[in-house]
Amino acid sequence: MLDFCDNKRGLILQSALTVFLSYGFKKTSMDDIAREAKISRPALYQIFKNKSDIFRAISHQLLENSALSAKDAFNTHDTLRDQLFACIDNAILKMHRYVDETPHGVELTGINQELAQDIEVKWKADMLVIITEGIERAIKQGNADLSRFTNPHINAHSIAQIIMHNIEGMRHTYLCGDPIDQYVETLMDFMAQAISTDNQAQNQN
Repeated sequence: MLDFCDNKRGLILQSALTVFLSYGFKKTSMDDIAREAKISRPALYQIFKNKSDIFRAISHQLLENSALSAKDAFNTHDTLRDQLFACIDNAILKMHRYVDETPHGVELTGINQELAQDIEVKWKADMLVIITEGIERAIKQGNADLSRFTNPHINAHSIAQIIMHNIEGMRHTYLCGDPIDQYVETLMDFMAQAISTDNQAQNQN
């Protein structure tokens, strides 16, 4: 999830993330990033125009990596409940736990909303597709069944939307410094019990 490309650009992004987490975004300068990356300031400006540009590149890479990890969660033989939780854990909770151990994690989360909201919007759309496809695969494999619902609007996509909206609703709790892992566990227990077949539900208990 925190891996960057093994080239000069990747080195800069990794170095910038280290500095941002250590000193915060506002107190970090381009000189700090260049020093950490062991390159000259002019060389840094040849690749990135400012620290906001660097921050956006970091956000794009981290969110792209997290979406790939989320997708991998459905390529297992685990129960649907465990797949759903692993999806969110890989995409969100692991990152939260990582930044929580740093002095400026919450600040960077807020800065991400300010500087990279468009990147986050695309990531949310990607996550919606990933969860939808994961639920659709569970239906095809006989591990989930939506036929019990009479409401025609209940489908894999609408369930994925409910999950993502609930995760978004937990953002304030996280920004206040409280962990959300337990809430996510409860949400996935509820959603999986609601849509899993009887055999899957028994395995999840």
